[in-house]
This record gives sequence, structure tokens and C-alpha cells, in this order.
Amino acid sequence: MKQIQAESKLKLFIGLPGFKLLDTPSPVEIKGSITDALNQLYAAGLSKDAPVFYGGHSLGSIMTQDYLQGNNI
Repeated sequence: MKQIQAESKLKLFIGLPGFKLLDTPSPVEIKGSITDALNQLYAAGLSKDAPVFYGGHSLGSIMTQDYLQGNNI
């Protein structure tokens, strides 16, 4: 992610949610993990009205989709 930021001409803010339970995305932790990541991005200077891209792979993409749908994002 740092290399992507360094090579981009855009000002990119990248957050990577962490998970404590088996280091795996879970329904119990997903909301808090995404909220924590977003709060860190805002603290680093990301505007709260900036567009946000959510991505993931495998189980992380499923948990992200469930989070976005459940929170009407």
C-alpha cells in the first residue's frame, strides 16, 4: 500500500482494518474494524466528505459487502 501511495500522483489515504479473532474478518469485528480504519484516515487528514473505496478479497470481500449493505453505504 505504501508503494501505491508513493507512485500515485493522487493523494491517497489507505486504511487496512485489523482483526483480533484468528486474524480473520468476522461479523463480530467488521463494523468496529472499518470504523477504526476510517477514524484513522480522518485523523490523518482525509475529508469526511471524500469518496471512499471499499475493497477486499475472499472472506474480507464478503464481510465488507455485508457491512456496506447493513449500513446503507
